[in-house]
Amino acid sequence: MPSFRTEIKIPPSSIKINHLSNCWSIGSCFAENIGQRLQEDKFQLLLNPMGIIYNPISITQTINCILSGKHFVKDDLFEHESQWHSFLHHGSFSNTDPVTCLSRINQQIDQAKSSLQTLDVLLLTLGTAHCFKHIPTSKIVANCHRLPNQEFERIRLSPKLIIDELKTVLEQLKQAAPNAHVLLTVSPVRYLRDGLISSTRSKAALLLAVDALVKQLDFVSYFPAYELVMDDLRDYRFFDTDMAHPNQLAVDYVYDKFQQTYLLEDTVQLTKQLRQFKQAMAHRPKGVDSAQHKQFKAQQRAKLQDLLEIYPYLDMGEEMAYFEDA
Repeated sequence: MPSFRTEIKIPPSSIKINHLSNCWSIGSCFAENIGQRLQEDKFQLLLNPMGIIYNPISITQTINCILSGKHFVKDDLFEHESQWHSFLHHGSFSNTDPVTCLSRINQQIDQAKSSLQTLDVLLLTLGTAHCFKHIPTSKIVANCHRLPNQEFERIRLSPKLIIDELKTVLEQLKQAAPNAHVLLTVSPVRYLRDGLISSTRSKAALLLAVDALVKQLDFVSYFPAYELVMDDLRDYRFFDTDMAHPNQLAVDYVYDKFQQTYLLEDTVQLTKQLRQFKQAMAHRPKGVDSAQHKQFKAQQRAKLQDLLEIYPYLDMGEEMAYFEDA
């Protein structure tokens, strides 16, 4: 019977991730999708310390802030619609109080800086080659924060500019974190507001740049998240109702491929064990105070304690607290 699908076969990588690996995930909302899965599976991962970032220049700025240990001050912020914002940060950092805004910003940079030297894997996801330049300051921004459109110029970065900017900062990262390996991906999220033709050209610029970086830097490799969704799955049933974002099923598929590529079999088996505790926590008994449910929680707590005897470095505080009141 003929095949009706072009499945992508990804060979296992020599780069391996386990629960002791120090990992970062930086970039677009797809970086959040995979990063959150890794966090749920108890991997040590720092996720987007400056929030979701889409374009390569803003990603470069993020890494530079971490490398320099930059501390933001009030002059780095601006006020708009009763909120204080940073042009280098996602809106999730914005706040009505500039002190609170700065505290959250600097706390995240400090956390990233403190783990920089022991970084093992950086998952870097590029979202779009389009970006916005703030005309009054002539700076490319990570987020426009709903300022008037006339304050910005929309531009598309060339592959050469993307290569030059990322190559420089990744080489600096490697100097600061000698054991680090960078996994580059391109987000499969389609930017429909740009129009399909413009979105496709943007992705093409990113893909060309990524290919060049992999060839030029021996500590950089490519994971084909974009192709897995757009060419392997290749069906609108794998997208959300906005027809732009991959749905849960698609993200699950990409994450499964990611695990097959970068995780050893014993690490995969451990993640399966850990998920069983999440499933147990989702169990809804008929009576929370029943003897049967208390016995169930006691059994789960005992299993958890046995697991922590073998893997004491796992952060299972949430699970332990849940099963502790049996």
